[in-house]
Amino acid sequence: VALNRGLRLAKQAYVWIFDDDDVADPAALERLYQALAARPDCGFAYGLCDRFTGPWPAPTTPPYRAYGSAQRAPLYIRLLEEHFIWQGALLVRRRCYEEVGAFNASLLRSQDYEMVLRLAARFEGVAVPHILFHQRQHSGLRGPSKLKLKATELLDSWKSFDQIVLRAIHESHELGEFLSVPPQADLALREQMTALIQRGAIMARAGAWDLASADMLAAAERARQTAALSLNSQEMSALRRIFERWARSAFSSAAEGRNFFAAIDAFEPARLRNAIKAALVWPVLYRVKKLLRDDERTAQARELALILRCAGPAALVHAVAQRKLRAEPLVVPINAGQVNLRSSAFRSSHPQGAE
Repeated sequence: VALNRGLRLAKQAYVWIFDDDDVADPAALERLYQALAARPDCGFAYGLCDRFTGPWPAPTTPPYRAYGSAQRAPLYIRLLEEHFIWQGALLVRRRCYEEVGAFNASLLRSQDYEMVLRLAARFEGVAVPHILFHQRQHSGLRGPSKLKLKATELLDSWKSFDQIVLRAIHESHELGEFLSVPPQADLALREQMTALIQRGAIMARAGAWDLASADMLAAAERARQTAALSLNSQEMSALRRIFERWARSAFSSAAEGRNFFAAIDAFEPARLRNAIKAALVWPVLYRVKKLLRDDERTAQARELALILRCAGPAALVHAVAQRKLRAEPLVVPINAGQVNLRSSAFRSSHPQGAE
């Protein structure tokens, strides 16, 4: 409510929303403004942030991972997979806020994520390769008065509200909005397969396994109709990100995992099905390597074991065999002090910190 009141009162051309608990870099606003002023075709500019605890100044974590793209659609799809544009590192043209409407006051959490998605769905953004603010981490109760939670409960709360946002998008969006290259006409069956795999991957990362499984079953039918034998670059990239360490894609039960992989087993022929399972298990190889250094190694080991059990032993073999295959990425990671937006396709990377 307060944010919407502030937006209604704003008269300037640019809006920067900043939490008074956090600490801005002295050059943050200037960097955001210069980047956006130089790109009149863009609706917003954004950059990086890191975390700290206690009084400032204090040691900081590595920055949250973030990505950039020279085109709107790939950036939007990556944002659907993962929230990486934070309000304190975001400058928006006021007219863009006016066009997309007010913050969703019915959401007790994830309001900023839902707003960023609306902005990115309509406007291009320009990346600023600098840490623009330091996000304060709290150990006590957090959140609005209607939903006060301990810090340890926040991830589960964010997951549930992110699901609300993404389930609404699943229902409201046309399939073509999940393609990295927006279609110029009605979708061909092969394009429908790509869009369904991408949408299913987004839902899987959010833990909405019912929707993910349904999308994979529908994609398997399109694969049968088109006699598809292999994955394209967008499909491989989307599948490989489902079980990343920082995704919220842990199965809540063995039944959930079995249902999802039953949908994957519907893909024919075996060559395509094996390629899909290899892509799904691909990040598990790296997570197993880092397991001993993981602070949550016991929970992580259980999660990985369930994934491998549901995928089947052959999936790991295929993943090892295909580990050197590289998908053409959709976005490029933004590194502090350096960004390289080459063209329409960019590389993604492993996170530096939890969402």
